[in-house]
Amino acid sequence: MDKKFVTFLCKNNAYRQYMHNLAYIERGMFGWEKYYYTTYYKDWLSEAFDWKISPEGHKFWLELHNKWIK
Repeated sequence: MDKKFVTFLCKNNAYRQYMHNLAYIERGMFGWEKYYYTTYYKDWLSEAFDWKISPEGHKFWLELHNKWIK
């Protein structure tokens, strides 16, 4: 995972939640490592998992995503 992205998540107190939500998602044969290399960096939050079914909810991730893409 990209160091800047991890730092961003940590500064926004979301690293643990992000990793927790990823633990429930399958990325098929490619795995998470290739996800970060094949996905546009601005989409690392929006494409990672379904926000509305996460414990934090859609609003939490949308606000974080908007910070990330700035």
